[in-house]
Amino acid sequence: MNRLLIFAALTAFLFSCSNTTNSEEIDEVNIRISNVSEYAYENIIFSSRGNELRFGNLESGESSEYKVTESASRVVFIELIISDSTYTIQPIDDLGDGILEDGKYTLTVDAELKGRYNSLIFDLVED
Repeated sequence: MNRLLIFAALTAFLFSCSNTTNSEEIDEVNIRISNVSEYAYENIIFSSRGNELRFGNLESGESSEYKVTESASRVVFIELIISDSTYTIQPIDDLGDGILEDGKYTLTVDAELKGRYNSLIFDLVED
């Protein structure tokens, strides 16, 4: 009888354990955009590895909700509008750049508008 109770207790303990440390397991690539510039962004388009996501508009300091994409890499296409002007980051190719693993990522986008020399700067960070 004691062996049966010990066996039942051990079985219950083993089934209650989990090998994951995160309460939310991610099994897809989730991307969001964070506007870290002083400008409002309109009509934000993100694309990587042929998968396009539309993020709409973001005010300065705002982050979008996560959007799911089938696949993405660290090489990205970004297009957005600031004050009626369109700005684009256009990659040449994404050969040799690794595919992102499943998880959550934030693409921070900054804009430096300095007369003739305007640029978008981005960083992709795993959350």
